[in-house]
Amino acid sequence: MKKVPDTFFRGVLAVMTISLVGCQGSIDAEQLTATAQRVERSDLDDTLLLEEVAARIAPPRDWTQRPTQRRSIATHIQFRSPDQTVRMGVVKLAMPLPLSADTIIWLARTGYKSKNGKPQLLTRWTDDAGRHWLVGQDDAWQGEAYILTAGFRGWIVYRSWKRDPLPSEAERDKASRAVRTVVPMLDD
Repeated sequence: MKKVPDTFFRGVLAVMTISLVGCQGSIDAEQLTATAQRVERSDLDDTLLLEEVAARIAPPRDWTQRPTQRRSIATHIQFRSPDQTVRMGVVKLAMPLPLSADTIIWLARTGYKSKNGKPQLLTRWTDDAGRHWLVGQDDAWQGEAYILTAGFRGWIVYRSWKRDPLPSEAERDKASRAVRTVVPMLDD
């Protein structure tokens, strides 16, 4: 049997690494802050610094903050509506490589396991601030999220809601506005 040269394996590893790391794109921190400041906040709390996820946020007033979840590469903070049908949260990623937002989306899609049917990606786009947005659903939940990356760190900021019964438009809108107030601390 013919031995495969070590250079072949190094080449494959290099191609895999380049495809996973990819281009991170540019994030406009000033635009993120300006966008967050324009959000209507009458039913949101004052802006908080959540050091665990290195982000500032104005969470929905009267929502419950869940205990922080810490995993090997992710720290997650979530807020839930009083009836538990709408959620919003921030996940901070500590990545082993500086991965692109597209790579994080791909990894999340391939690793997502749902008890509620096959997940579907409905749409995605990138806004002027450099946030990579996506909308998806499974049989029970629908959600919207954006992903930002900066070096070895990344953030997933999201809102989700039950599909049946559909929560009030007011609660879904409150979560949407709270998501738009989140400004990750990119310079730390």
